[in-house]
Amino acid sequence: MSLRKQQTTLIKLASLVVEGNGTVYKGILSDLHVVAIKKSKITVQKEIDEFINEVAILSQINHKNVVKLFGCCLETEVPLLVYEFISNGTLYNHLHVDEPRSLSWDNRLRIATEIATSLAYLHSAVFYTSRLTEKSDVYSFGVMLVELLTRKKPFSYLSNEGNGLVAHFVDLLAEGNLVQIIDPQVIEEGGEEIQEVAVLAASSVNIRGDERPTMRLVEHKLRGFVVQNISRLIQEKQITRFNTAGQQIQELSRRYSLEHEMIISSRYPR
Repeated sequence: MSLRKQQTTLIKLASLVVEGNGTVYKGILSDLHVVAIKKSKITVQKEIDEFINEVAILSQINHKNVVKLFGCCLETEVPLLVYEFISNGTLYNHLHVDEPRSLSWDNRLRIATEIATSLAYLHSAVFYTSRLTEKSDVYSFGVMLVELLTRKKPFSYLSNEGNGLVAHFVDLLAEGNLVQIIDPQVIEEGGEEIQEVAVLAASSVNIRGDERPTMRLVEHKLRGFVVQNISRLIQEKQITRFNTAGQQIQELSRRYSLEHEMIISSRYPR
């Protein structure tokens, strides 16, 4: 995509979200191709140079769970990135709905696993500068896991003791009182893997970066939890079917006994 040419054909801009390091806009090009345009806040030339190197590598990334980078514009005051537009909204939008129930535990676990897979892939394929490290990604991922487990917002949560979400979560895990903060829906739908996911989240937000797991290890563990969860669900369905079949057999047996008694009574009236 020639962004120099496409600048003049951008016919609509609508602010989608404001992030810490920039603003994301929705753009419609003259060929009606919908894109997401990220306007960075970077203004220091050294950071811009590092940014350009990262973009050159990211433009070659091709992964089903990574938003595709179409191109960038470096002729503006700050860099502009053009990504494919994802229309289904963000994880935040789907998780924090104004209803008693949100994303199912199965979906939360699946989403976490797919994100872990994407990050693990990027860590093997991308050379990280000093501005972005693998361990900082692991920490951010751990915060997201806590958010998925609790359905609480990390940046606005404050416990009675004045602790943020992550600190309070880690303290409750250490005390064995995790049930106080886990989303009731997760407790209802999940199994033993909830505790294991919680431990993984806590290790990912370890204050010491060198003690955090790698994204590849996180991915491996989450895949194991997914298999564990699926096996539990299959077993529960089998038990349900068995119980249902048993109830049906008992009902048929009861009906047969009643019919048999009626036949006997008609043959031998009292």
